[in-house]
Amino acid sequence: MAYNLEQLGTIGFQDLAAALAVQTFGSGVQVMGAGRDGGRDLYCKGSLVWQRTDEQDGEVWDGYTVFQVKHKKQLTARPADDAAWLWGHIRDELETWADPSSGRNPVPDHLVIITNVPLTPVPNSGGHDWLNQNIQRYVNDLADGSRDVGTGAERKAKHARISRLRKWRLWDGNQIQALLTMYPGVRQAFPGFLTAADVFANLAEFTGSLPIERLEPGLRAHARTTLIGEGTIYFDEAGSGDGNGLPVHQVAIDLPVTLRNETERGSVIQHVLDRGEHMLRPKLTMHSGHAISSSPAPPATGRPPSPSSSSRPTGLPCSLARVT
Repeated sequence: MAYNLEQLGTIGFQDLAAALAVQTFGSGVQVMGAGRDGGRDLYCKGSLVWQRTDEQDGEVWDGYTVFQVKHKKQLTARPADDAAWLWGHIRDELETWADPSSGRNPVPDHLVIITNVPLTPVPNSGGHDWLNQNIQRYVNDLADGSRDVGTGAERKAKHARISRLRKWRLWDGNQIQALLTMYPGVRQAFPGFLTAADVFANLAEFTGSLPIERLEPGLRAHARTTLIGEGTIYFDEAGSGDGNGLPVHQVAIDLPVTLRNETERGSVIQHVLDRGEHMLRPKLTMHSGHAISSSPAPPATGRPPSPSSSSRPTGLPCSLARVT
C-alpha cells in the first residue's frame, strides 16, 4: 500500500527520515534537532555501508556524509513539476556550499537527499536521472573556465569547494515507501501509517485479560453480541409509537433462490454480492445463469416506514424478478 507522506508535514517527515536513516545505517548517523543546522539535517562521520539493490551496486562511503531532507507539502499532478521543485532546493544548497562566504564548513564528501517527491524512473529523461544529471552538470560548470571574465577567481573558489563532493544519492518518495514496508517498526512508530492489520496483530497487547489464542473467538463473540444487541429498527416516524422496535432480520429478508441451469439453492444477497464482484472484475465468473434483481416491496398500508435508529437495513422485504 502507499503511505501518505504529505500528511506528516516538514517536521514529521524529517523525523521519519531520521528514523529510516538510523535503521538503515546504524547509530552512527547523528540526528540534528530544530534550529540552524548549517545544511545538516543528519550527518555521519565515518563509514556508511550501502547494501546492493536492483538499481544500484553496494558500496562503502568513507568520510563526511550529510543528509538533507526536503518535504513538499502538496504534490502536483505533474511529476516533472515536483522534480523541478526539488531541483530548485538542491541547487540552492549546492550554491550555498560552493560559496566561500557562506560559513558552511566543511563541505561534505557525500550527500544524501531524502524527499517525499516520487521521481519517475524513465532512463535519461525521468526525474531520477534528470536530477542526477543536473547535480553533475552544476559541478562540471564550475570547472569550466571558458566563460570567465578576468581571472575567474570567484568561479575557481567555488569549484575548489564543491569539488570536495564526491558522491550523492537520492531517497525519493518511492524509496521511502519501500523502506517503510521493509522496516515495519519504524512505520508503526508513526500513528498515521498504522493499518488495520497492525491494530489486529497487536490487539492482544492492549489487554491483559485476553490471551492471544483466545483473541479471534473473543472478537467473534463481541461481534455477535453487538449485532444482537443493536440489531433493532424503530419505526416511530411511520406511526409506531410502542418503542419496541423490530429485529432487523424481520425487516430485511434474504430470500432463497435457485438460478437457472443450477441445482443448488443460494440466497439473493450472496447473488447480488457475486454479481457486484463480476461487474467490478468482468473476467471473474462466479456462476452461469441470468441476473436477478431485487426491488422493495410496497408497504401494506400507510406511507413507507422510515427507520430512525443508527441501525438502518440495506434493503426492505424484496420480491424477485427474473431478467430474461
